[in-house]
Amino acid sequence: MMHASFPSTTSATALVDRRAVMLEAWRYTHALGSAILRLHGVREAFRLELIRAWATMKRRATLMARGAYNLRAEADAIDAKRWLSAAETEQVRELRTMAAEAERIEAAEQEAAALVAKASLIASAERAVVTFTKANGDKRLMHVEPGELARRVSGKPSPAARTRKARHPHLMPVWDAEKAALRSINLATVNRVTIDGSDHVFSAASA
Repeated sequence: MMHASFPSTTSATALVDRRAVMLEAWRYTHALGSAILRLHGVREAFRLELIRAWATMKRRATLMARGAYNLRAEADAIDAKRWLSAAETEQVRELRTMAAEAERIEAAEQEAAALVAKASLIASAERAVVTFTKANGDKRLMHVEPGELARRVSGKPSPAARTRKARHPHLMPVWDAEKAALRSINLATVNRVTIDGSDHVFSAASA
């Protein structure tokens, strides 16, 4: 069994997914011709490709850390030149690819932060009115009582409940005051939370 040795983690390498590096190194190794593998041996070939994969992933992580806006701006600046070399054309392609990936990650982070903000706001109230949009586009109000839920559901969550929360972080258990029953609301669809007459409005992007 081969063991991989990675450089120590620094601010420059903290964003590198080590499992992804291993997979990339194996992909590189498998792409080598049989003659090269016989010449160097699989172990040595993998070691060399691991170094290559680490450098590639570290460079990508460094690019990603700059953010989608800056990556796209740099790509646009290079692309605006009258003539582009082959290296510059490849650089523009990579920058745009990294910008698209950075945008996806940034959007996911913003969505996750919005879910946490909504859940924290609702949980902080004794009573709240939650407005959310159903799948058919209709808006619905639900009068919830987080305090009542806390009184009815006590103790540590069961393993099944923890698994469900991990798999569905957008779902929040609430006590429906009108139905007098336990319900789940999809935090991603919540666009307004009213507490003590004060409205807390969330943008459509985070709803």
